Amino acid sequence: MAVLSYYKRRCDYEKVKTSHSHVGVFFTIRVASAEVETYGVDAVHSSAFFKVEHYGFGYVRGGFADISGKIVLDKADYAKSIVYVAIRTNSINTGNNQRDEHLKSKYFFDAKSYPIMVFKSNNIQKV
Repeated sequence: MAVLSYYKRRCDYEKVKTSHSHVGVFFTIRVASAEVETYGVDAVHSSAFFKVEHYGFGYVRGGFADISGKIVLDKADYAKSIVYVAIRTNSINTGNNQRDEHLKSKYFFDAKSYPIMVFKSNNIQKV
């Protein structure tokens, strides 16, 4: 399983004050054989989730159901490798329909104007 994590220290949304949020994307991959290997995100066995502190009293947890992407791994030169993940903002689910609709609104994700959020790596290193 490959793991891609993105941590955001502070949310700067109007009317919402949070001290920090955590966003992670976990996905399984399908392998293609070659010198440069391409792995596709398996949407059935993948998830994108978050946990946001809510006014210091607790946490809101949720996730996104619609995720896709790929990893292009160049074993000869890892600097040429790429991780790309796309998530449909309209697929958010926190377990509360009213909150989900608010998160899809222009005050947060603005899912109508920005239906897809994307992560694309800018640096990959062999560890």
